[in-house]
Amino acid sequence: MSGTFKKFRKDDIQITPFEAHKTYEFTISNYTGSYFEKNYEQYQVFNHTVTASGVGLPMTIRPVSLSAFAYDTQYDGTDFMPDEYGSYLQITKSTPHAVTTNGYLKRSLHDSLQGMYYTNPDDPCWTLDNNGYEKEIRTLGSEAWIISVPQKMFGESIKKGSVSIKSGSKHIIDDGFGNLIDCSLSIANASESINYTSQSLFAMNFADMYNKSGKKINAHSINALASSSYYRDNGKEYYDLKNSTRFFERSPYPNRVEAHGITPKITPIEQVVVNLSGVRPTTTESRINKEKSSMMIIKDRHQFDFRTSRTKDNTSADDFSVYVRVSASRFQETASVDNTNKQDHNYIISKHDPHREGAYPFSIRYVNKNAINSSGSTTIGNAGTYQAAISNGSETLYLNSPYVVSTSNAYNSIVLTKSGSHAYLYVDGVLQSQGSVPSGSTFNKADIVVGAKATDPGTKYKKQIKTSMYSRKYKDSIEYKNHLACGISQIMIFNKVLTQSEVSFAQSNPAFENKVGNVFYNHGLLTFTGNHVGYKSAINHIFSECTMSFKNTHTIIEQEYSCHIKEREFGFTMNPTLIDDKKLSTIRPFATGSEWSPYITTIGLYDSQARLLAVGKLSRPIAKSNHYDTTFVVSFDS
Repeated sequence: MSGTFKKFRKDDIQITPFEAHKTYEFTISNYTGSYFEKNYEQYQVFNHTVTASGVGLPMTIRPVSLSAFAYDTQYDGTDFMPDEYGSYLQITKSTPHAVTTNGYLKRSLHDSLQGMYYTNPDDPCWTLDNNGYEKEIRTLGSEAWIISVPQKMFGESIKKGSVSIKSGSKHIIDDGFGNLIDCSLSIANASESINYTSQSLFAMNFADMYNKSGKKINAHSINALASSSYYRDNGKEYYDLKNSTRFFERSPYPNRVEAHGITPKITPIEQVVVNLSGVRPTTTESRINKEKSSMMIIKDRHQFDFRTSRTKDNTSADDFSVYVRVSASRFQETASVDNTNKQDHNYIISKHDPHREGAYPFSIRYVNKNAINSSGSTTIGNAGTYQAAISNGSETLYLNSPYVVSTSNAYNSIVLTKSGSHAYLYVDGVLQSQGSVPSGSTFNKADIVVGAKATDPGTKYKKQIKTSMYSRKYKDSIEYKNHLACGISQIMIFNKVLTQSEVSFAQSNPAFENKVGNVFYNHGLLTFTGNHVGYKSAINHIFSECTMSFKNTHTIIEQEYSCHIKEREFGFTMNPTLIDDKKLSTIRPFATGSEWSPYITTIGLYDSQARLLAVGKLSRPIAKSNHYDTTFVVSFDS
């Protein structure tokens, strides 16, 4: 007869991990959300002599509920560390720094967010909890709000796509890619993530330049050069790219942007904008020197080389859209160096080839009220309005707007979209003008200039370049004219047609998205960084009273053991009352006859040293068969 123990074979054991998700729901009131599960003690804390309210108090045990905390953070623009001693004690006592409702320094929390999650958001080597930056958009402005969920609640991580926050008419969810979206900010599907940044050829706001507010700077975008401290062009180094000058272009493409003489500024509505001075250099030599101007240059890439008509191989023309949010002064500076018919315009954004005058896919400019010569002219436009143009070099489509720029220097959303053979100009979501695009080529490979126009200064200013000991070649110079004094908060370029509903959405949501923050699933953090108009008051209302729910993630190991019993195995018993001879371990005769039928009630799992690890109790006794094999499956979770 077999004994009562049997070894498992390798294929008898199945160990399967799986994720379990528990739903938590709690109410946030006055920046604190508490959760206490009825009839379940979350955990216990001990009141001892160190933490007790009085010395020598006896040790007590009390249940404690889990709490989530909300914080409002802000970059205040001052030096955070005191110059005197650099002591943290001094920081906590310093009066200039604002504190959160929970008593923490707003600047300290903001710096922590920036350093851990937003320093180089497009580079997973530089940021924590990166969820796949292709679809996750991280933008940090001068203000942010945080919800911190305790680890005992979220476990290993917050389940992607499970976050839901409700407060009044606001419903905020996560899209599963690390973005918080506001369902009330929608075009068609309320739960759809509207992420035009990932659909764009070029996308740039200036939120990450908040720490340069009020400072005139020259910089270069670093999204394409995250590992480099310098931008190199023909062996020459430009613009020190230290971390403090965070300047990102956010499209999926490695676009390069040069910024010359720009001044970032924090505003209550637009958050961070850049101001262009509009000052016009007075000599050709100074206009050739980009450092003397106030403008931005978007370096040409093939995706910007739009063809607005059918090509020779009969391929279809390119559709595109240009979106700019700008605040322009009604009265711009003029200069006598500009020829008569062109001093009337101050350029917002244009793609003019300075060496192939006339052919360009798009140009958006402001009609200078200060220099207008003939009001209502098709080519010049209406004084104090915006104008767009598309040209093949000999024919030009002018789209003139009847909208007169406000004297309050309010921000306007301007959209130029080209669809097939037609083009449309919108200002603040309203169609201003439309027309037929000239046939022929508008293609050029020029850089895109923001805040000025690129022109050819003539052969006198060609630069001689030494290519070898015996050869020389010349490089055409470029001068920049028609500068614009303005503020800019958003620039986006698409290779698609923006519909009327999309244009209207951009007007009410200047960031062109319904993303209002991020979720860092593995760390249990939710951040609100929305740049939408008036969103600060919405956040304050949410943190004052809202209901938040999410699912946590906890890995459970399912262990399954198949206990195979052959027909003649496990015929022995350890019941001492059935042992006839203890020395020989023989069983009493009545238990060995054909009428005797042993039953199995318990299965135990033991380690190699015969130590009991797990016990499985059967719901009812099972008769042990001597005629066929039996298999018991023991499964449990750990």
